Amino acid sequence: MKETYIKKLTKTGSGTFAIYLPKEWVKTFMTEKDGDAQETYVYLKPLERALLITPPAKNVVKEIPMKDLGKREIKQALISGYVRGYASFTINTPVQMSEESILEARNVMRFLDENLITDTEEHKIGFTDRFGEKEFNLDEALALLFDRVHDAMNLALEILTYFDLNLERTVHLMQMLAAIEDHDIDRGVYQIMRNISKLNFKFKNFLELNYIVLVNDILERLGDSSIGVAELMCDIYGIERKHISYPFEIIKKEMQVPVFPDCVSELKEEYIRAAKECVEILPKIKEYVQNKDGKSSLKLKIMISEARVNTEKRIFEIQSRIKFPRPENKERGVLLSTLQLAHRVREFQTRLESICEQTALFWYAV
Repeated sequence: MKETYIKKLTKTGSGTFAIYLPKEWVKTFMTEKDGDAQETYVYLKPLERALLITPPAKNVVKEIPMKDLGKREIKQALISGYVRGYASFTINTPVQMSEESILEARNVMRFLDENLITDTEEHKIGFTDRFGEKEFNLDEALALLFDRVHDAMNLALEILTYFDLNLERTVHLMQMLAAIEDHDIDRGVYQIMRNISKLNFKFKNFLELNYIVLVNDILERLGDSSIGVAELMCDIYGIERKHISYPFEIIKKEMQVPVFPDCVSELKEEYIRAAKECVEILPKIKEYVQNKDGKSSLKLKIMISEARVNTEKRIFEIQSRIKFPRPENKERGVLLSTLQLAHRVREFQTRLESICEQTALFWYAV
């Protein structure tokens, strides 16, 4: 199939115009049943300087062969098929799938979308979207994602506040954060990506589409930075990171009570101050994104940039005065993990700065 076609406009008797669609393209989505039907249709989406022609969502199907049937590989394949917008997606396997693999696949599909119907056979597993043509409200989905990321950052701030004061409360906050990042943020990001693939919402041009992709990606990374705070707390407490969702009674058996060096309180104050600023700024960024306010975004971007530089200077000044314990001292490991928290706080600042920068870039001249 060619990358570009030039088609002649043919004026019809009713005063409208017609073009012939490339046969090779139509064959990529038309089924035999469609070919027998009297009416086969496509969608026309007028943009600022283009006309987008897309097939019915129900006709976008995909099957892939797959030999490696580990949990991680099955999960990745299903998520990839989902975000690519397929109405029907199937994994074909050379051997019969185990009950464990089928259970993992069902769990992944329940996590992704309650509207997916699971299809399983001896050598196949996949999904079909029962509402392939359902309209998607991008504004609502993006607003909800902003709110969930705000919740995650708030929990990260609470963790920074209590990590050397109340171990049980900190673990509880870590578990809440892990649940939000796993079930709300990731799920929301994947659903937006799926509908971007399906072009299933209103947009004026492809630059706007690219902007949505960028904002969605940065919000996901803010969620990653939040869970990164919880993961460093696992290191500080001697907990396996993958055990973060276990009941506290089980975690308590492997948890070690850390010995915090004197400098931790000074670092902690700086982390809390910077993280609190970020938590307070995110709702403003949400408002500017929703209103396509490039001018206010630029001002906020400059403010965040200045705050980030000042935070870096203050943290570096504290770090320069630290006398590191000897390698055999337990305080050393705790101190190193505590110092790494500075990177997570800096990620909050740089990622908020990036959203403002992209919003100013796309919407300042509108």
